[in-house]
Amino acid sequence: MSTKSSEGQVFYVKMLVFFCALLAYSGSSVVAAQSSSVIHNAHGLDKLTAASSSVSSIKRHLRSSADTESGGCFILRRLGISLNENVSKVVSDFQESWGRLWQKSSDGTFKDLKLHKTKGGPFENSKFLDWVTYVESLYHKSLADAYKAMFSTLARRYKDAADLTRILVEGKNIESTRSIATKLLGVQVQRWIKKGKSSEQVFRLLNLDKKEGGPFESQILMQWFDFVYLDYKAYPSTPRKAINVMMSTLERRDKPDAILARFLMAKKEIERTEDIASEMLNAQARRWIDDERFEAHVFTSLELDKTGDKLFENPLFTQWVNFVNLRFSHLDEANKAKEANVAMFTTLKLFYTDEVLTKILDGGMKIPATRDIASKLKAIIQPSKEDNWVKMPASHRFGALSPDRHQTIDPKNVVVVPYSEK
Repeated sequence: MSTKSSEGQVFYVKMLVFFCALLAYSGSSVVAAQSSSVIHNAHGLDKLTAASSSVSSIKRHLRSSADTESGGCFILRRLGISLNENVSKVVSDFQESWGRLWQKSSDGTFKDLKLHKTKGGPFENSKFLDWVTYVESLYHKSLADAYKAMFSTLARRYKDAADLTRILVEGKNIESTRSIATKLLGVQVQRWIKKGKSSEQVFRLLNLDKKEGGPFESQILMQWFDFVYLDYKAYPSTPRKAINVMMSTLERRDKPDAILARFLMAKKEIERTEDIASEMLNAQARRWIDDERFEAHVFTSLELDKTGDKLFENPLFTQWVNFVNLRFSHLDEANKAKEANVAMFTTLKLFYTDEVLTKILDGGMKIPATRDIASKLKAIIQPSKEDNWVKMPASHRFGALSPDRHQTIDPKNVVVVPYSEK
């Protein structure tokens, strides 16, 4: 055993002797206090006897004195019990720490089981669960402390935060260790928050800024998402605040509308990440509204204009529909759905010929998830003056040349607006 461990044990021996002495002293103090009370009351009785010649007066005083003695002893007894209980608790806690000192630590057991030498990470070792069970037994009064101890052991072994996170995420993908890895990832996030790490700092700590192919190719990106989301949990509008911070971090490196939406749509299909992914997709759409972006602009930023006639098969089309519906959500119930559908249809007319659009809508009718919106769009008649909407000429569809055949239409400048006659 190391010198440090020996010194620690000597210290605990001294402390144990001290607490035993304190416990013994507390018991003797109570007895002494009780004796003192009796003597004090006896002296008082002698004085009163000498001062009074009335027998009845003496009897009354004796009764009073006896009551006082009984009450005083009762209070002291209760005080003694309370003191003993407190000391007993301290001794109990001390004994637990003492026992833990003589037992193998989390680090020591991890090394003894050779978990640090396991190829592919400790989660691949069949003895990993034995280590977890052992550490939980060491901290049986608080499993939260057990997982903090386990994380500290792992953090000392894997000093690179990105490597450690990758190992924990891999453990999360194993059925038998999923719950354990999830808790350890939670400890990691809480430590970052406690240390006041920023979104940008954790992003770099996880080497997401160095990932070849971009951060969305990294399997540990969701851990960064979890950190940002929880870091802003105290705010009333957590998802929107979190998405703004994430987008701000990501936009310094790329134009990630389509990549982020695609990533979140995939996470929405996984049960354990469905809720947070849905909230963030909604927050992304609201961010576009706050930035005053319109249907055609978002359509191209999601790269839907590159989909061809398979538009309804692209999962990002759902996010675009969500955005358009949110744009008109401030209208009354009778009009918001109608206006949103007309805006969608009119935007699609900018990108597709009548023939291609009909084919796209027919294809959407065959997909259960998009059948409803496809049928509504197909039912819309070409907007006209009488419908109070702008009628878009076929020559002004995005991608086709404008009448002078020298320039194409910039979708950022296309805005579907109510028709008004001047």
